[in-house]
Amino acid sequence: MSENLFIIDDDEEILNLLTLALSRSGFNIETANNYGEAIAKIDRGYIPDLVLMDYYLPGLDGISLAGEFLKKGVKSPVFLFTAADSDVINLSDCPENVIDIIRKPFSFEEIVQKLNQSKRYNKLFLDKEEVTDKKNQVVDLNNDLYTQKISDIQKFLDIVSHKIKNSLQTITNYVELLKKGYIDEEDKDRVFQTILDKVSQIKHELDILKRPAEFYYEEDFSLKNVIRTVLSDLKKDIKARDLYIKTDFQKNLPLYYGRRGIFAEFFLEFFGKIVNCSEMSSKIHISLSQDNDEYLINVIQSEVSQTCRDLYNYFELSLKDDKEIRFAKAFVDFKDLGCRIIIDKDNEGRGIYKIIIPKSSNVSDRD
Repeated sequence: MSENLFIIDDDEEILNLLTLALSRSGFNIETANNYGEAIAKIDRGYIPDLVLMDYYLPGLDGISLAGEFLKKGVKSPVFLFTAADSDVINLSDCPENVIDIIRKPFSFEEIVQKLNQSKRYNKLFLDKEEVTDKKNQVVDLNNDLYTQKISDIQKFLDIVSHKIKNSLQTITNYVELLKKGYIDEEDKDRVFQTILDKVSQIKHELDILKRPAEFYYEEDFSLKNVIRTVLSDLKKDIKARDLYIKTDFQKNLPLYYGRRGIFAEFFLEFFGKIVNCSEMSSKIHISLSQDNDEYLINVIQSEVSQTCRDLYNYFELSLKDDKEIRFAKAFVDFKDLGCRIIIDKDNEGRGIYKIIIPKSSNVSDRD
């Protein structure tokens, strides 16, 4: 009899890959993208034989979600997979229904082998009359992982590592499926493009690792050069929407003294949102100037896309997915520098954005 396997992961690519491979291995698959969707299916009466879930889930981590399953009387064995290092997440930190932690990147053979072995774990676990407390005085890392603002190097490196390992996981799984002949001919071009995109993402993250000082150490740098670099990084999105970008930068602006990486990250996420909510073939005007003790960045968006007419809602901070988490992190770090962001619409329906940056103490050099 086939086992009912519940797979929970917010990464659609990995979720689809696991579903394709494990359904071919004889499992009946049910999926969820996040905590809320997973709990909703359990509340509707779905009881899986096995659970395979990612640790990094939006809203609630996998360890906490496994605990929620226990509270609801669902004692199915849980396999947790993660890109985190072994000193960050240990089996001793988990509720007893978590029987194994699988480190990324993993192979499908490894997953199938562990799931097939789980039958004896399942029997041992379900036969217990009570759940013993294995934690004792284990330090709870969840608060550090999910409530501490990302401001230290260790957390930064952990996130970069997670992104790299997720990309490696997707590449590994696609290569494995190609070798097995599971990818249909008409899907191969899409698969190859996804692999190339993941390789580019890995290169980007490795480049960040080469220059982590930009995110944590202060230096003199040109705000206009950071904006130009970000616009260059967004060139693909700008071209796809056929946008006309006009820049108007004041000459001889003093260099800013601070952490370049915070500005680069915020500008990339913020301007990326503006680009993606602009109508096709519209215009964006970006100006940079200095007024007394402040730098002023004014952005005028000629036409706002129908998909984001409510700019306040569109720019609201959210933790619903990795992209929104990146924006929220960049926004918080940027605001901590004393910067202000004003978002509005004028009478003509144009998007109006003002970024106000306090002038740094070091103003001896000019760009």
